[in-house]
This record gives sequence, C-alpha cells and structure tokens, in this order.
Amino acid sequence: MSLRNIYFTLLVALLGIMASAVFISPDLSLLHQLIELGLATFSSPISATFIPYSIGGRRHHHHHNKHPSDGKIVNICEDFPPDFPPPDTNTTSTICVDRNGCCNFTTVQSAVDSVMNFSQKRTIIWINSGIYYEKVTVLKYKQNITFQGQGYTSTAIVWNDTAKSSNGTFYSGSVQVFSNNFIAKNISFMNVAPIPSPGDIGAQAVAMRISGDQAFFLGCGFFGAQDTLHDDRGRHYFKDCYIQGSIDFIFGNARSLYENCQLISMANPVAPGAKGINGAVTAHGRISKDENTGFSFVNCTLGGTGRIWLGRAWRPYSSVIFSYTSMTDIVAPEGWNDFNDPTRDQTIFYGEYNCLGAGANMTLRAPYVQKLNDTQASPFLNPKSLAMLEIGYGSPKGKKDGNAAQNGAGCQQRNGEAVVTPHEEHKEENKVENKGKEIVLKAYMHCQGCADKILYILKGFEGVEEVKMDSKQNKVMVKGPKADPSKVLERLQGKYSRNVELISPKLKPSAQDKKEPEKKLVPQVKIVVLKMNMHCEGCAHGIKKKVLRMEGVSSVEPDMKNSQVTVRGAFDPPKLAQKMMEKLGIHVEILKQQNQAAPKDKNNNNSNNNKNMFHYPPQNSQEYVYPCPIFSDENVFSCSIM
Repeated sequence: MSLRNIYFTLLVALLGIMASAVFISPDLSLLHQLIELGLATFSSPISATFIPYSIGGRRHHHHHNKHPSDGKIVNICEDFPPDFPPPDTNTTSTICVDRNGCCNFTTVQSAVDSVMNFSQKRTIIWINSGIYYEKVTVLKYKQNITFQGQGYTSTAIVWNDTAKSSNGTFYSGSVQVFSNNFIAKNISFMNVAPIPSPGDIGAQAVAMRISGDQAFFLGCGFFGAQDTLHDDRGRHYFKDCYIQGSIDFIFGNARSLYENCQLISMANPVAPGAKGINGAVTAHGRISKDENTGFSFVNCTLGGTGRIWLGRAWRPYSSVIFSYTSMTDIVAPEGWNDFNDPTRDQTIFYGEYNCLGAGANMTLRAPYVQKLNDTQASPFLNPKSLAMLEIGYGSPKGKKDGNAAQNGAGCQQRNGEAVVTPHEEHKEENKVENKGKEIVLKAYMHCQGCADKILYILKGFEGVEEVKMDSKQNKVMVKGPKADPSKVLERLQGKYSRNVELISPKLKPSAQDKKEPEKKLVPQVKIVVLKMNMHCEGCAHGIKKKVLRMEGVSSVEPDMKNSQVTVRGAFDPPKLAQKMMEKLGIHVEILKQQNQAAPKDKNNNNSNNNKNMFHYPPQNSQEYVYPCPIFSDENVFSCSIM
C-alpha cells in the first residue's frame, strides 16, 4: 500500500472514532492535525510531512518549526529538559523515542532492540506524541518492557499488513509481543489495511498480538477491522482500553480480563427489520477442557454499528463471559454463535451476568448460553488474581498447579517433609552427584539466536548458577554445585533439541539401560487423504504448519480447491485424524489411505536411507543445516541461515 493510501485509511478510521462521541472524548488537537494532514496529502503530490503537534502536558516537548512572532527557525528539541530521560535505578531504566530525533531513538523497534536480553530491570520506553509507521516485534527474551505513550489519541504505532501479505493472520500484527511482563500505557496500536468486504480472502489484519504471560494494558487503543486484537496466549489484563473492529475483533486462546473497556463495532449498518449478522466481538480458541483460558468482560460498554454476536465458538471449548456490561441494540437477540457446529453446544461456555441495555435482553438467547448467578459469576470478576478459570469451568477437579505437578513427580508429603517414593529411588540410579564440577554438553548452535535460547532455557533452572557457551565448538558449560547433569540434559533435550548430548560427567547406566536394545522396525510410510474445510489460503497455510509438527508426519499437501489434505508419514491414521480435530478444532474425515513401501538401495538395505526420514539429523551432522529445529511460530529466535 502506498503512503498516500495509508494516510487516507488512517484518516477515515480515526475520524470515525472521533465522531463516536457517545463512547469517547476526542482530542480535538489531534482531529485538527489529521484534517490538516489529509488536506495536505490529497491536494498535492506526496511531499507533505506530518508536522509534530503540541498537546498540553508536562512531557510534551514539541515546538513549531517557526517562532510565532518573527518566523525565525528554532530548534524543535529546545524544550526537552537536559536531564531527560532520567538516570537508571536499581529496578528501572528509561529510554525515550521521538520521531524528530529529540530522544535516544527515532523508532520504537530500535528502542526495543536496545534492551538487554533477559533483563531483570523494568525498561520504560517513553514514546513521544506522534504516529510511528513501523512494524514492531518484542522478542521472547526482551522481557519486562513498558511502552509509555502520551495518550491513545496522540501516540500510535501503525502498520498495514494482512494475512495475505504476511503469510497468515497470526503474523500480520502491527505490534507483536512474545515476552513476559509486558506493559503498555496510553498508546494505540493500529492496522490500517483496507477494511475488507464480505468474502475477501486474506484480508484479516491484526493490530496487536500479545503472546507473552502476565501482560497489562492501561488506557490503550486497538484499531482495526477483522481480527484487531490477537489475545493469543498467557494471562492478560486490559483496563480502560478502547477496542474497535468488525469481525472477531478480539480473538485467541488467552486467559484475559477486560475491565472498563469500550468495545466499538464498525460493521456495516444493518437496515431496520433485516436479520443478517455481519460481525462478532470475540472468537475464543480454547481447544480442550484441560486449558485454563477464557475472556471475561467486566463493566464494559459495547456499541457501534452493524448486527453482531458477542462471540463465536472458534474452537470446541470456547469460553467467554460478559458481566455488568452495557450493550446497545446492535447485539443480535440470540447473542452468540456455535460456529454452525451443534456438537460444540455441549462444550462451549458462554455466560452473562447483570448486563444492561437493549442488547442484554436474554429472552431469545441461544439455549447453550448461561445466565450466571452471583456464585457462578464471582470467579470471573477479580482483576488482581486473574484466577477466573481455576475455580470456574473447565479445570478438572483435583488438578494440581502445573509447576507443582512437574516438580513433585514421584514425591509424597509426610509431616511437611518430602519423602522419596520407590519410583524416585529408581531414578537415583541414573543420577550423578555433581559436587560443584562443570557440566559439559554438546548442542549444535547455528547462530547467536540459538545461543541466546539455550541461555534462556537454563537461566534460573534448578541448581544452575552459571552458563557459558562456545559456539565454535558447539559446547555448553554449566556450573552449579546443586545442578543435576541428568536434569540439565533432559531440559535441553525437551526445550531446545533432542540431539543435545552430555559430554561430562558420564551418567551411570541404569539396569534398564544395560539390557539389549530391542530391534526397531523400519516405520511403514502411509499416505492418507483427509477431508476438512479450508476457507482461505491462510487456513491452508495454518493447517500445514500444525500438522507438520505432529509425530510421524513427513509431508503435508493441502488442496484448498477440493478441501482435502494429503499427509505422508509413519502414523496411525485414525489417531492422526483425532489429534488434528483436537488441535485444529475442525471436523476431519479420512477419505483414503494406503501404505507406501520404503525404497530399497542396491544392497537391499534401506536402514541408512530411512535414518532421518521423520526427524532432523544429529545437530553435529554436516548433512543438513536447514531447517533450524528450534524455530517456533513466533520466530522469536531467528537463525542466520534463514
């Protein structure tokens, strides 16, 4: 999209927001500036610049380029105090961003990149008033970052990617955050891609994707149309925010609380008497009953245009609750939608509690919608603990905390003391007492990103005090008197690559290890053709990515035209189909399956040919260096070979 089109789309979107005075109090100085920008842009060739504007406040330091009395040029940064940003403290570090060069950085991304990896300090990135045209990514190891804007109507990060331009909806976000403990205050996130028409393919456009844990958004704005806010995963708290969109404009599988937020639908207006639906607020993606995820809206307002649902069951266990929320008549009488899949009616959890307005009438609600009482609603109203799903629906009775279950395996409590069970005693045979010696492991590292990931995995792990890496020799050295070599090896094999090897100290072989290994049969390759619905190229791309990660799968070939997917590999077809339904949340049907004999070499010995058929080769092998086995969807640790 050209700069001219970006300006136009942004101008139309923001003017529409400002006009909705019943929901917000617009900043008139910004409105005047946008009008001035629009006139300047569309009345001449694209040579106009977005002149910084001044908004009252202690830290708004911009001046006009000319002195108001004599027209002389003045320094635009002259009003910045010399001691800003303030010096670092033991707990915080402050850096600032200004488009005109009056600060440490002129772009938000450059400020994010400057933050030290795995920093225990909170880094406040103070962002001056203005619109920042850039795509921003906060990687997983850039934790404890705060974006501090000057108001959601005066500070914004803007981009215009779509599902089509970025190879998938999940990657289209103007801002993407994968780190933990992220905070944003008084800033807007916008995607100004063209508003899609009904039936447009690949037009989804995310403004913000939040995938880290324990994030907090205060006084922020989220602007877009379809799929505005990707509340992906983790625990998140949104307070006093403004969220605008049309279709599924809050979606994902996070565990989030929205308090005092304004939800504005910008779906096309519906003629009086018409019954069509053209929008939805939420599309929650809870896949199984074991997941503690869901969206809870408390003391919010819902208005705008169109005729919309409160939520659609994007996945079989979709879970959303609205409490004390004021709704206008744009909400359809049935309120919710099961994604046209009646089998989900028994598993989804949609509830309403003490809501107000014409759209809150529950008389004609869908039969699976619950009208909650005081006791049922109370777990979903607590903004501090975000414990809304631990004692609500979906969490199996007696389920322990994940960390406790992981750390307490094989142990019992007796009078407050840990007692090792026979199962744990058996594990002791394979342990080596470290006694403060260095643990040396072999792990193939393609680049600095790989080394950073190893450091992130081992930082703070049980007994680990120091981690050193020799990338040239592909060695990892771990020190710590209480570090257990077997546990360190197991963690790296589970979190980094199963091909990590322990060089020293050597583990004592257990009785089971001494037994002769059983001869493994060469897996028989199967070819399975499956039927499943694919609405667009983004769906086909997402299906291929997820299925390729499943055990035994070697190749996936989507056929969007015939709604079919051909899968090759060594697996049990019925189990694969069941797993695909669970992971993808869509119906999968086996159309055809056949076995394919593995090719034999001239010596009738195909064991070497099949050695790496379904798995990456050993990381120290020179046979292949692509693809990098540690890549994830978020691409948070990029390798130079990519």
